[in-house]
Amino acid sequence: MTFMLKRILNLFLYSNVFIAVCAVSLLWSSELLAFQEVVLSPFDGLVFAASLFVYSAHRLVGIHKQKAAQVNKRHALIQRIEPLVIGLASLGLIASVFFFFGLSDMQQVLLVFPAVVSIAYIVPFSRNGKRLRDYPFIKVFLIAYTWAWVTVIVPMWELQVDGLWWLFFERFFFILAITLPFDIRDILLDRRQEVKTIPVLIGTKRTKKLSFLMLGISLMIGIIYLLAFSLQYKMLNGYLVAGLYTFFLLRKVRKGAPDYLFTGYLDGTMIVQFVLLQAFVYFFN
Repeated sequence: MTFMLKRILNLFLYSNVFIAVCAVSLLWSSELLAFQEVVLSPFDGLVFAASLFVYSAHRLVGIHKQKAAQVNKRHALIQRIEPLVIGLASLGLIASVFFFFGLSDMQQVLLVFPAVVSIAYIVPFSRNGKRLRDYPFIKVFLIAYTWAWVTVIVPMWELQVDGLWWLFFERFFFILAITLPFDIRDILLDRRQEVKTIPVLIGTKRTKKLSFLMLGISLMIGIIYLLAFSLQYKMLNGYLVAGLYTFFLLRKVRKGAPDYLFTGYLDGTMIVQFVLLQAFVYFFN
């Protein structure tokens, strides 16, 4: 039974369904922070489907770029479930196109930039076969900018939300905080591939401190946003508890830590934040 549960969990995590759930959770958290409610629309479906497609395509390209000596347990698992990942990527792409045409004209325009970045992040576009993620130090900033743009700017731009850019940068620094540890996880692989990431440049200890700093900046901006712009005071306690939970997980980050810490728990902070914020809305409304 334990083996079966572990296999199901692995399929959920590494088939990219989990990261798609995380993406929608971050979108809903943004809406709770801004409006105290989740605003359901075709955009929710697009965020889920596009995340499923982008991360599945990224992993498929990634495992085929790996040399045999560079394949680790995570890559080997993805190779074993490759047909499933291909199927989910295809479904994600089809669904993304479907939901895209249900958006407003402005939302469609605002999605052009993250769409171009996502494609260039996945698909080699230079003569030497490089993707955007292969260029020095750019990877984590592209991820943070794209996630913040998609979960704040695209759904809220037309609504003229007060303090919109405060919420954008809160999301930006939060994603930076939980993304930097992934470069710590991948430091040996990045060194072998001669990809210059922040941990490769400054080391794992300094990168971990930088991650703490990014989380601190995110929380500071988030508190200001809640108190001065959205005025959703009841969210504050849930927001801070989620921040402390993220801080606790960041303390456990180290080179060689179990992959579940990164792919499961750190990514899962987006779900935890949404659940806590929604709980405070429900119980203290």
